Amino acid sequence: MALEDFLFTGERVRYKCPIAVEMDRRSYELYVTDQRLILYKHRGLLFKRDDFVDERIGDIRSMDYREKGAIFTKATVVLDTLQKSLTIAFKGSPEACKAAYQELQQHLKLERAEPAPRPAPEPAPRPAPEPTTAVAGEIPRVEAPTEYAGFWIRFLASIVDDILLSWVSGPLNIIYFIGLWAWLGQTIGMVVTHLKVVRTDGRPVDLGTAVLRFVGYIVCVLTLGIGFLLIAFDERKQGLHDKIAKTYVIPFRKE
Repeated sequence: MALEDFLFTGERVRYKCPIAVEMDRRSYELYVTDQRLILYKHRGLLFKRDDFVDERIGDIRSMDYREKGAIFTKATVVLDTLQKSLTIAFKGSPEACKAAYQELQQHLKLERAEPAPRPAPEPAPRPAPEPTTAVAGEIPRVEAPTEYAGFWIRFLASIVDDILLSWVSGPLNIIYFIGLWAWLGQTIGMVVTHLKVVRTDGRPVDLGTAVLRFVGYIVCVLTLGIGFLLIAFDERKQGLHDKIAKTYVIPFRKE
């Protein structure tokens, strides 16, 4: 069966979350229709089945976004309804999760703004609220990278850097990495392989981030390279030094 088979007559899908979500350790796709919030997943290869969870939008009373974990960040949304509380975990980068949360929040607000009209007494006049710069509970939209640099291209960049630094003493090595990360976001090896280091909040790498990333780099060396191997398996291609400094390495070409 497809999702359409679970929709009511006349019910329309207005939003599909671009990243996967989890609830009770099960992966789902998240949809918002004009009536319900739906978690749906078609499972199985031989023995197929449909996993379906829904909640009426009118029954959702509040929605709370939470992040926990300094290095391995996990984003969750807690929905409080008339009868229960649902905890939904987003699977993606912090930026992608925040953007998806904001979209979800807007669509749920949109649905609540369209109840069936009913007579109501004239409200008493009240003073206009003071202007604010942000709505409480809303997460500002952050544009997330759509592509991350993988292990082998970054390994190639490190080989270029190693060749260039093979005749340079230790202190100059430190200045080379920290200085170029903070100045350009790129070492020479990364320029050659068209890569760039950026912060997870989307801003350029500053001196403090560059120093913290180099400290993480040393930690990776002391762990016999295990910290670097994380790049091959991590969803956002972050090594241990990236997670410590909260950075990504992304493909980059100057226009």
